[in-house]
Amino acid sequence: MFVGAPTFGKFSDQYGRKFAFIISLTICFIASFASSFATNVESFAAARFFLGIGYCGNLITCTTLLVEFIPAQARGWYVALTSVAFGAGAIIISAISWAVIPTIGWQWLIRIAAFMTLPVLLFLCGIPESPRFLLSKKRYSKVMQVMQKVAKDNKTQLPPYFNEKTLISLSVDDGDYEKLSVRRSLSQLFTRKSLKVLGPLFLVWFTNSFATTIMNWIPLEAEKHFPKDEDIQFKTALILASGILIGSIAQTFVVERVSRLFQIRGGFVSAVVCTTLLGFANTPSGLYAASFFLCFFEQFVIGTLYLYTPELFQEDR
Repeated sequence: MFVGAPTFGKFSDQYGRKFAFIISLTICFIASFASSFATNVESFAAARFFLGIGYCGNLITCTTLLVEFIPAQARGWYVALTSVAFGAGAIIISAISWAVIPTIGWQWLIRIAAFMTLPVLLFLCGIPESPRFLLSKKRYSKVMQVMQKVAKDNKTQLPPYFNEKTLISLSVDDGDYEKLSVRRSLSQLFTRKSLKVLGPLFLVWFTNSFATTIMNWIPLEAEKHFPKDEDIQFKTALILASGILIGSIAQTFVVERVSRLFQIRGGFVSAVVCTTLLGFANTPSGLYAASFFLCFFEQFVIGTLYLYTPELFQEDR
């Protein structure tokens, strides 16, 4: 994922959000499916490495594609809604794991999960490219095609002044704008003003990623600490997924009513408390409760970060 973020960030800026999304999902499918046939730890780790690249790529590109299509006033609710889908997917795959792993093995679980990407790839073929990206590449006729399709799907019409001629007249003949923008971005990156924003934001993203990675180990540790509780690892995974889903649903009600920073701070502090309680859980019920609320509050942090971060870097062009 560390490699996938900058790679697909640059790739999507160059070749488009939709194409980058399709490529990243294709990598996920191939790498995931290949990992199910691994014969040793080294080959399994190598396949999962490429899966991480693809997974991070589709996280970045799907969020960017969504944000660039949705009006600012409705953006928060739609981003929160995608988190609900993420939570629902977590519950489904947790339930499938419980049914598949004890019977036919973990390899088949990976294959089933891999093939779940195929319907998404087919669905992506019918999604238009981001008009914002097309506009940045001066593909004005394509912008009009996309916007006309969006207007038709919403049973409305574009205003008369929104046409290709107007887009061309409003464009700036910037020639080497992309090169200049990269130089400008690098020069602005290490200014005191930028560091005051990027420093805390980087720290929050780092600690959040650190915490979410640890969550993957909770079911395995539960099995070690409560060996007499049958299938506790699958029960814990379902509880964690339930926390994600319920937290995502709860966020849809507050995302546009409560400030972004309050959601991040409140969710972060609450998640820290739940993590501390998790460390002292000495019964399965205590483990379930702490795990559920940990994911519940963590979802407020994750969902808001995906919304708050791009809002800090609005284009001035």
